[in-house]
Amino acid sequence: MLMFGREVQHPVDLLMGTSHARGNNKQPSEFIRDLKQVMEEVHSIVRENIQSAQFRQKRDYDTKLFQRTYDVGDAVYRIDSATKVGESKKLRSPWQGPYLVIKVISPVLYRIQKRKKALVVHHDKLKPCEDRVLPKWLKYTKHRLS
Repeated sequence: MLMFGREVQHPVDLLMGTSHARGNNKQPSEFIRDLKQVMEEVHSIVRENIQSAQFRQKRDYDTKLFQRTYDVGDAVYRIDSATKVGESKKLRSPWQGPYLVIKVISPVLYRIQKRKKALVVHHDKLKPCEDRVLPKWLKYTKHRLS
């Protein structure tokens, strides 16, 4: 109804003689006026449903959101979902690192470094590194930053 403005006729309706179109004796102008009114009502209902769904989805997303902040010198892991050819996605760890936070760009963006390569990453892609033993390059770079 919403897409075509009328009930859809299926092939089985034509075979069995149960077509919906036979009972329609309206003039074209009357049909168009009624169709316009019905479509406006349907669109307003759809708009309300979309708006309530968007509100509910935002509320659900915000309740699960957890923003962790990092400081310069913190060791972190970065999630990397890309897989290389010939590498099993199931068997490899998605977390790469450890990296070192070298700059806080904004409350949600961080510049992180692993040896010589620096990246700008969103906080959703990071988790704190709680390893007891850190690599020497990380300790050295951390000492230089402080």
